Amino acid sequence: MGNINKAKKLFRKMNLKQSFSLYVVIFLAIAGALSIITVIIADEFISTVAFYYIDENDDISKINSDTNEDVRIAVDMIDSDFDDASSSAVLFYARNSYVALILLAYFILGIILSARIFFKRRISVPLNMLVSASEKISEKDLNFSVDYWRGDEMGALCDSFESMRIQLEENYKNLWNTIAEQKNVQKAFSHDIRTPLTVTKGYVDLLYTYLPERKISEEKLIETVDLIRNNLIRLENTVTVMSNMQRLNDVELSIKKCSVEELFKTIENDAKMICQDKKLFFDSETDSETIVTDPNIIHEIVMNIVSNAARFAKTKTSILCVLKNGTLKITVGDDGDGFSKEALRRGSELYFSESSQEEGHFGIGLNICSILSKKLGGKFSYFNGDEGAIVVTEFKTTPHN
Repeated sequence: MGNINKAKKLFRKMNLKQSFSLYVVIFLAIAGALSIITVIIADEFISTVAFYYIDENDDISKINSDTNEDVRIAVDMIDSDFDDASSSAVLFYARNSYVALILLAYFILGIILSARIFFKRRISVPLNMLVSASEKISEKDLNFSVDYWRGDEMGALCDSFESMRIQLEENYKNLWNTIAEQKNVQKAFSHDIRTPLTVTKGYVDLLYTYLPERKISEEKLIETVDLIRNNLIRLENTVTVMSNMQRLNDVELSIKKCSVEELFKTIENDAKMICQDKKLFFDSETDSETIVTDPNIIHEIVMNIVSNAARFAKTKTSILCVLKNGTLKITVGDDGDGFSKEALRRGSELYFSESSQEEGHFGIGLNICSILSKKLGGKFSYFNGDEGAIVVTEFKTTPHN
């Protein structure tokens, strides 16, 4: 059994020239064996016919039907006794011609069969595979594989085709991923500019309401205008960054020293504009005056969280910012219905939304927060609290006093 398996493996590794030669040799050997059998049968037939026509007065002792020479002697002895019109005489005299034609037919048939079987087993099978694979590729279907088990030239061709298919599939995946990432950036861009626009609109509405009646102090006016200016600068930076991005993970960090008080104050003021129709409870605690981080990324993350919280809150939203031992932890909660089981499982996936029918909501807020938090080396989590949903983002920062 082991020798048979070795022979099969050796046969599979033969190249086309070797395997075709082997097929021809095998079928010629079969044709040779059939030729020998045919000659023997023909000789027996001729001997039978010859002895049938031998006259009783002929010297039978001269004849031994086991050899061609004895058959020739028998033929000579009965030559004058044949009736040319009889079928036996026709067969007898045509014996050599028929046998020669039969033997020639054996060898021709052997060559034809060897070629046909060789083509069917060594050419047709892999060729059909390649044709089928080409048709699928033309239909942009790459969900297949070209698996041909022989180690000949056709096997090498199939392996090359399979490598090409794998590379083509990889290229398609990269292309689609690039397109998807660009769409993600566009959606993120649309989502992110909405927050500073909302905040800016809130400040403009504030000025529009109180400025004509002179119910706003000069100090508050300057502060509000400054906040509007900061949001416009943030919006401009967002447009610049997003226009040059191919993927959300490509966002560049701008690490710098910043004031903790200013960061917390900006978060509180902008959150108030977002939560205009909801109560906002803001609290903060810090053991350092300044930190080294990217305040714009932190602000963007928090505003996305607050935007989602305000959307689902019933009456109130809360923000707690705590900086302790170089760790900045920001917790945002609301008194809404909380995350559903599906949201807890898929909340940070792209385009998932608790209210998918809400106009203008792309369902990418938590996804952006998750990506940007990891980009800044932070942690991002969300769960249900006693009253509603709670989202926590945490960052390691470098304190500077």
